[in-house]
Amino acid sequence: MHAAKAIYDPQTAVHPEPFGANGSTAKRLALVMNELELCRYTGCPDLATAAGNAMSNDNQVTVIIVKRGVRGVTVYERNVEPITVPAYYSSQVFKIGTGDVFSAVFAHHWGEAGTSAPEAADLASRSVSAYCETMTLPVPTESLKSREPVTGQAPSRIILHGSTSTIGRRYTLEEARFRLKELGIDALSPQLDEIPEPLSKNLPSLVVADGLSTTEIRRLCETKPYRGIIVLDEERRPDVAELSSLGVTIISDFASSLYRSAWPRAFCRS
Repeated sequence: MHAAKAIYDPQTAVHPEPFGANGSTAKRLALVMNELELCRYTGCPDLATAAGNAMSNDNQVTVIIVKRGVRGVTVYERNVEPITVPAYYSSQVFKIGTGDVFSAVFAHHWGEAGTSAPEAADLASRSVSAYCETMTLPVPTESLKSREPVTGQAPSRIILHGSTSTIGRRYTLEEARFRLKELGIDALSPQLDEIPEPLSKNLPSLVVADGLSTTEIRRLCETKPYRGIIVLDEERRPDVAELSSLGVTIISDFASSLYRSAWPRAFCRS
């Protein structure tokens, strides 16, 4: 491919190939990657240094868009200070296709419409938020202006509770801990680790209801000094739903519960 403008999203962190590996060229090239992909692409663990190296090693690269999950997007351009574009809230989080939606919307606005890189990235971030709610394409553009940005400091650590009575339930807890780590959250689980009591105080908490009785969940909600509690109840049990009267947020799907745990102010939202 030989283009005036090109957008390259490798969509893999496993040995991502350089844009020009197959002979492709562009007068202006935008790299769209998540943090891990960019670091693997350049072989550098520091994000800012990795972006600088990508530009210095390839003069075609004029824009680098780094997707950072709940922390939004960082836009790097030559001779310009990095700009942060926020993530936007959604009532649920549907992960399948979100990366494709982001890249496609950014490509249209920056590559075709001539919009600035920060504005195109912002429209892409808003579109992902809308897509997560509707799970349909095309994204309704009339709703983009009303999207609410994720602002404030995300928690760096939460307490993760759940049952380990079966291999499947233990796996769910371990998977939740792994995915939260990908979102930049250190998840401490009393069921998986030994946690000193002072370390668990005044932290937000995610409770996986499967395998726990309502009495156990209620006890956690009433006696632990957590700053907020999200309960993942995929079975949608009526007795668990009643716990919302305690100020607990009840979520019925796995991905949404993780993101709501990682968002700033997540525990103040219904």
